[in-house]
Amino acid sequence: MNAPAAMLFAARTAAWTLLFGGWLVLGALALHHGPAGALQFAPLALWLGTVALAQWALLRHPPRPWALRGGLPAAGALAAAGVATSAWVPAALGWGVLLVAASNVVRQRRGAAPGQAASPRGPALLAALCAAAVVGDPLAGGALAAMTALPAVLALALACGVPPSTPAPARAGCRSGLFDCALGSPPWAAWATPQGRLRAVAALAMLPMMALLPWMLEACRSEAGLWAFGPRTAVALHLLAMLLPAWWPRAVPAAGVAGLLVAGGVCALVLPGGDGLMLGMALQAAAWGCVWRDAVAPGQGAVARAHGEGGAGGVGALAVLALGAGLVAWPGPPATAMAAVAAALGLAAALAWGSGWVKQGTRERALASVPDRSGPTHSV
Repeated sequence: MNAPAAMLFAARTAAWTLLFGGWLVLGALALHHGPAGALQFAPLALWLGTVALAQWALLRHPPRPWALRGGLPAAGALAAAGVATSAWVPAALGWGVLLVAASNVVRQRRGAAPGQAASPRGPALLAALCAAAVVGDPLAGGALAAMTALPAVLALALACGVPPSTPAPARAGCRSGLFDCALGSPPWAAWATPQGRLRAVAALAMLPMMALLPWMLEACRSEAGLWAFGPRTAVALHLLAMLLPAWWPRAVPAAGVAGLLVAGGVCALVLPGGDGLMLGMALQAAAWGCVWRDAVAPGQGAVARAHGEGGAGGVGALAVLALGAGLVAWPGPPATAMAAVAAALGLAAALAWGSGWVKQGTRERALASVPDRSGPTHSV
C-alpha cells in the first residue's frame, strides 16, 4: 500500500468511525438528555437533517482545501462541546456538518489516488471495532470523555489529511455522496419492481436498527442471556453483522435477503426478552450488508451509480422522527414496539419477495403458452 492509498484508507476509517459514533453518541444523548414524548428521537433526526442539508450544499459547491482544513476542526469542536455539556442541538448540528465534511475529504482522497480507490469494506470494518470500543457503552467509566474526544480528535486528523487541490473523481452515484453508499437511499424507481422493493426494504432497515441500538442496549443491560457479555461486545457484533456480508464472494440472491429479514422479525417476536430482539436485529443487519455489498464490492460501479447521490439524510430524519412517535404511541413496553418494527420489516420483505415470485411464475407460464414457431418447415 503506497502513501496515497494509505491516506485514503485512514480518511475512510475516520469517516466511518464518525458515522457509527454519531449513531451511538447522539442516540445516547437522545436516550438520557433528549426531549420527552414523540420528539425523543429529535437529536438523531436533527443530525440526519443536517447531514442532508450539508450534503446538498457541498455536492453543488465543493469546498476548497483551506475551507475544509478550517471547517473540520470547527465542526468537531462544536460537536464535542455539545456532547460535553449534554446539549444535543449543537452536538447534532456539529456532528452532521463534520460527517459530510469527512466524506468530502474521502472523495478528494479518491481523486488524489486514481486507480487505487479500493473497496471501503476494510476501513468500515476497522471503524466499527473502534467505535464499539470507544463509545459502545455510554454508561461506562470515562465514557463522557471518550464521546467528547471522538469528534474533536477525528476532525483534527481529517483536517491534516486534506489533500492539495485535486480533481474530484467522476461522480459514481452513492459512492460520490455519503460514505460509499452507507446512507444511500434507494431511488424511487427501485420501488417499481418486486426485487427492487426487497432491496429497498433491506436498505431502509438500517435506520431503525441503528436508531434503536442505544435503547436495545439499555433494555438488555440488566438481563442475563445471550447478550450478557457487555454493551461494547454487543455493539461490535451488531456492526459486524452489518459489514461482514459485504465480504461474501458473490451476490446474495433475493431469497437469501428476504430470508434474513423474515428470520429477524420472527426471532424478535418469538424469542423471549432482549435475546430475541438483539438476534433479530442482527439478522436484519446482515440483510442490509448483503445489499450494501452490491454497491461497494469490487466491480460494482454500475450498481452504485444506480443508487443516486443524495436524499438519504432527509428521508432518514423523517423516518427517525416517525419511529420515535410510534414508540411513544405504542400501547405496550418499548421492547415489544422494537420487536414490532423488526416484524414489520420482515413482513414487508416477505411481501416483496412473494410478489416477485408470483410475477416470475406468471411470466414463465405466459412464455410456455406461446406456440413454438421455430420448428422445421417443408417446401413444395
